[in-house]
Amino acid sequence: MSANEQSSGDLGAADAMFPESVAVLRDLLEDTRRQHAEAARSHALLRALLDHLPVLVYAKDTEGRFIMANDEVARVMGAKSVEALLGKTDADFYSPKQAEEYRTDDLRVMREGISIINKDEPRPSQSGDTRWILTTKVPLRDGGGQIVGLVGVSKDITDRTRLERERDQYIGKLQGALASVRTLRGLLPICANCKQIRDDEGYWHRVEHYVQRHTHAEFSHGICPECARKLYPETARRFESEKHGGRGDGAGPRAIAPT
Repeated sequence: MSANEQSSGDLGAADAMFPESVAVLRDLLEDTRRQHAEAARSHALLRALLDHLPVLVYAKDTEGRFIMANDEVARVMGAKSVEALLGKTDADFYSPKQAEEYRTDDLRVMREGISIINKDEPRPSQSGDTRWILTTKVPLRDGGGQIVGLVGVSKDITDRTRLERERDQYIGKLQGALASVRTLRGLLPICANCKQIRDDEGYWHRVEHYVQRHTHAEFSHGICPECARKLYPETARRFESEKHGGRGDGAGPRAIAPT
């Protein structure tokens, strides 16, 4: 076979393989396009979910810079948008003291690989008041297992904290009120004759003095009918006679003459 004939044969084989190569390349491009579309759709769904959660979700690199955040984080920190927050650190939004406290927790998570779970911490708001935040931070690792940052989730619990404090104050007041209530319990040694009561130290007290000392009851004094007959017999008879319409001489009710 001549050189020209061999060259013509090679070109014919290449021409025969060219459509197959184009088809394979087209399939690869279609698969790549489909994967990108699915990834973009998944990213959009994840972004929508994060932005509508009533919690703060964010990620930081090892330098403390925000590399991801949802809209709630930007709103709470006073950033105009999530894009304006990316690349910034806590020091760009908080006082040096507050930013240093957050940075200390971040370094502990990233250097020691220790997660911080549900830490209750104060956070100043843009209006100047203090909000209470429940924060969780976990290490962010790459495919090789190396820590490359952290992921954080925080929730505003100011209203819950306020209610818990009000509850604790109410319980404290209630316990104080219950502690101030004095009650009498157990057996009371009382004299069978004069009715005085003996205390734990062996001293005897009049009933009203003892009760007033151990309860919040107050006494007003009077004389019962039986004692009145013993102590003031004449006055008692007159009182009973007037009460029942009698003559007051102990002879019983006065007769009523017919009219």
